[in-house]
Amino acid sequence: MSRRNESLGEFLVKMPWPVSVVLGVFAFVFLRWAVPALWGDNNSFRMLATVAGNLAPVVALGFGVIAFLSFLFGKKRQSLIDRQTSLESLREVSWKDFELLVVEAYRRQGYQVDYSLGKGADGGVDLVLRKAGRISFVQCKQWRSFSVGAPVIREQFGIMISEKADEAIIVTSGKFTSEAVG
Repeated sequence: MSRRNESLGEFLVKMPWPVSVVLGVFAFVFLRWAVPALWGDNNSFRMLATVAGNLAPVVALGFGVIAFLSFLFGKKRQSLIDRQTSLESLREVSWKDFELLVVEAYRRQGYQVDYSLGKGADGGVDLVLRKAGRISFVQCKQWRSFSVGAPVIREQFGIMISEKADEAIIVTSGKFTSEAVG
């Protein structure tokens, strides 16, 4: 399963927003007071300590922006589920919003959910679920008119076996072909 490495910013946006707030406070304290206290007396590092102290508010602000984006992103995931009234309303969301909706649905069931923000190849796995020591791979297919066929099922089974996952799940807003079900 080849999943793209995500940046620290992407990782933090997916985390609950208080994580970025706490990191911002720690970064500010460390840069503003700890670095100058540790290296301020050393002539070689005095300039570095001064620069670190001056950059502290900028770094804290960066974490604050990430916390705000994380808050908005969490609200979006929550509202995607809360707005669903029927299968038709589910079929009207974009493919990425469909994935985020599935993320939130599993999260509400107590799963730890790993997913990408939609950049790069996902290796046939949109979500990785962890709960009670089990690992599940999820492929989301947000299709209005297409049916999920047996090739998709076989591909997921192959990925599950090769990556030693406990199960593979395919979530669709469409239908499964009779070959895929049988």
